[in-house]
Amino acid sequence: LACIGRFYNHAQIAPEVNSGITVTSRLSKLNYENLYIWRKRDTVAIKFTGKLGWETSLDSKRYMVEFARSKIYYKQVIVRSKILWGELQNFGMDWTPTGMITYRAFKGHDDATMAWLIALVTSDDENFEKYVPPPSGNQVASGLDPAYFDSEGLFGNVISGARVDTNPWR
Repeated sequence: LACIGRFYNHAQIAPEVNSGITVTSRLSKLNYENLYIWRKRDTVAIKFTGKLGWETSLDSKRYMVEFARSKIYYKQVIVRSKILWGELQNFGMDWTPTGMITYRAFKGHDDATMAWLIALVTSDDENFEKYVPPPSGNQVASGLDPAYFDSEGLFGNVISGARVDTNPWR
């Protein structure tokens, strides 16, 4: 993993840490610095922890699936792998014996699916481009100010450079 990460410009690596810390500790011993730092998402503001790697739990798996569903719905991801596509077709919601919702492969493996879900969420966590600075001057983006919407609040008025996605309501 360290060699692959270095080959890809010191890419961030987010190994699962559920069954121990062997992969993250080995990467640390190899002086690989760009390891994913686990975030607590069950608070008002996301908090960094001191834990390296990705922790898969019922809550984090539910978050990953909902995040991926959103990205797929808005056509922000493309699946080009036949292996991943095959796994995604057999991946779905199930209930644990205690009645909790979980997600799993109903047939075959889900390794590629889980790796893709983790990569999707962790890459979005590190996407600092999504924090766009506010517009300059008095111009306000139509997605932020309700005054730029019609009486029903559905269709944004056109402002130069502003784009509003209204597809889910049409």
